[in-house]
Amino acid sequence: MSEASVIALAASGVSVMVYGLLRYFAVGFSTGYSESMTFGYLILKNIILFSGMTCAPWFSDVPVRILIPAFALLLWYVSGNWRVRMLIAVMTAFLLLPVSNLSPRPDYAVAGVPAIALAIGLIVEKYEKGKYLLPSLIIFFAGMFLNSRDEVRTIADASDYVDRTTARLAEIADELPGNGPLFVSGVDNAVGVYGTFWPGEYMLPMECLGFQPGRFVTGTDRIWEALITESDSGFLVFMADNGIHYTSAHVSADMYPELPDTTVQLTGSIPLGNLIRYPSCFGSDESVPLYLVSPIYPDSVITVFPGLGDGTIFYDLAAVPIWLTADEAAVVMVENSVELVFSSRNLSLERALDILAFKEDRRGI
Repeated sequence: MSEASVIALAASGVSVMVYGLLRYFAVGFSTGYSESMTFGYLILKNIILFSGMTCAPWFSDVPVRILIPAFALLLWYVSGNWRVRMLIAVMTAFLLLPVSNLSPRPDYAVAGVPAIALAIGLIVEKYEKGKYLLPSLIIFFAGMFLNSRDEVRTIADASDYVDRTTARLAEIADELPGNGPLFVSGVDNAVGVYGTFWPGEYMLPMECLGFQPGRFVTGTDRIWEALITESDSGFLVFMADNGIHYTSAHVSADMYPELPDTTVQLTGSIPLGNLIRYPSCFGSDESVPLYLVSPIYPDSVITVFPGLGDGTIFYDLAAVPIWLTADEAAVVMVENSVELVFSSRNLSLERALDILAFKEDRRGI
């Protein structure tokens, strides 16, 4: 192996080691990175998929079982001895190892470009007098260039969506009365394969763009925690038409009064009526999913799956945003006849109180 090859291999190896140390000291390997500790099937599969993405669109979305012989054939055509081919293979693995535990997407695959570029360069050097080499390279690189333009456009669309949606959320925060929290549903967390918002994280983007909403704006997964800690009342906001229109409904920590349990035999579909006043219900072992159709989303069917706790089947209705804001005209459906006991016990509120109590205990340690 030549001195230049040794230097290239060492440089790529050092970069991976530095990245690994930095990541270890930052978050360790226990929070979502445990797969990185072993070179297993997931890591190998993603490295191969990333390698295919570097030549997009030609090898994008090609199954791993096809990519493996394709790359073996690529290495076969590379000029030089087995040491050169080994350098390209090891260099590819080293450069892509830091992202190999992440979901494959084109911008992560850029790390594999040097090794693939080296392989293509050696093949061109070997077959530079080939009759069909130049036309093939023109087509090959033209496809990659056009695909790159599409990817850049997708990234730009994702960026525009973040800016536009962030500004719209700030407008909504100003339009609604009071200063209680907003719980937003309907924001896309990805455009193409590129992330836009972390789920429920809207405050930081607004602050970065210079907006000061004067209230807490978040997603719908921590409604009851925020109602306890931020304010006892707020608004659920359902975005529609790419954020142009929205529907809002008032929610509060004490929105469910104490009511006597009501036993209902559900068959087919029925209007909710007074049942919408209950935050939960309990069923038998034969309980099935509930399907909810609300005027808020008239073309969508919201599925409420049962849970199991202390040997009891339950439906945590207060955890479903549509249930919190639906009116008596909403419709609930079941596939099979089932008997349910609707209760004023708010399981979501109980869980939020337990979580907050646990956090307080942790702070006291």
